[in-house]
Amino acid sequence: MKVHVMMQRQCVTVGSLLLALFAAQASAVEVVTFDELLSTPESYWNGPDPNGVEVEGEYGPEIVGSFASGGARFTNIYDTVYSSWRGFGYSNITDNTTPGHGNQFSAVTGTGMSDGGDAYAVAFGYWDLTPNLQQPVAFDPTNAEHLVSLPTLELPVGTSIKGAWLTNTTYAARSMQTGDSFSKKFGGESGSDPDWLKVTAYGSDASGTPMAEFVEFYLADYRFESSLDDYIVNAWREWDLSPLAGARQLHFNLSSSDVGTFGMNTPPYFALDNLELIPTNLLGDYNQDGFVNLADYTLWRDTLGSVVSELGAGADGNRDGSIDAEDYGVWRSHFGTGTPVNVGAGNAVPEPPSLCWLLASALIAALWGVRK
Repeated sequence: MKVHVMMQRQCVTVGSLLLALFAAQASAVEVVTFDELLSTPESYWNGPDPNGVEVEGEYGPEIVGSFASGGARFTNIYDTVYSSWRGFGYSNITDNTTPGHGNQFSAVTGTGMSDGGDAYAVAFGYWDLTPNLQQPVAFDPTNAEHLVSLPTLELPVGTSIKGAWLTNTTYAARSMQTGDSFSKKFGGESGSDPDWLKVTAYGSDASGTPMAEFVEFYLADYRFESSLDDYIVNAWREWDLSPLAGARQLHFNLSSSDVGTFGMNTPPYFALDNLELIPTNLLGDYNQDGFVNLADYTLWRDTLGSVVSELGAGADGNRDGSIDAEDYGVWRSHFGTGTPVNVGAGNAVPEPPSLCWLLASALIAALWGVRK
């Protein structure tokens, strides 16, 4: 009897450790840093995507493409006539003093958010909130076509959005501080004008249906009673995007108090870094049965060398778009985790001592994978 009770207690202890381990894995945050995209200092990329698709744009041919980092995919549209772009690009430019459009790819911080990393994403694009000569149709957040025309990112399969870090670009910040030939100085000459610049994030689900939720972030705000509280963001600030947790795509629209006959005057840019994702699927569980076992290895083996249609789909464990040896490593390091399903009459349920040893074995396998 004492032995039986002791084994039960040991099972409870081991089981608690397993639950804690799995809970830690489930709550782990994956961070998209962009640092792997650039190896040359003082450089940037704004398109075109060599694998993009050419379409006829408003002013001529455009290349509709994207780039990926950390399993997330970011849209990029490049105008081949004027060599202009919209959507997302990436940069490690450090010049945070030079004003003007020629310095459009630098963050006002002069560096990225990541420890030891300098790269960050730069977003450009907007749809005016009110009709004007350039855009006679006002932005409608319930219109999927309006949303996908904005700077857009797609989350990898099996993840949910948690947040990101934002700041101004040098171009936008200096324009708001002093004004330029297109834009006014925020606050006006008196300093009391209630100016603002904000970015609003919208979500759409896996089917492309727009969500009702949205989240706002003010890159500049001069609407306070005391001008001492007015600000233009000049450091990386965290943005909680968890209200959009059900989204598969995020769409970002910029708007400003400074508008004219042709729409918004303030440079429609922002910089983004350290996009935070929460895994919603068990890593290595390629057949999505809730348990990382030999069946997942079989799926990896049978699809080795193939390309997936969506990052993170199938046996794409590292979310790079292809099934390769690295995905085997993801499976191996998580082998034994999860909860087995479909335990039927043909599968004997282990007695407490056997169950305890199974739990212990699973714990060892999981810890081995974490250590790897």
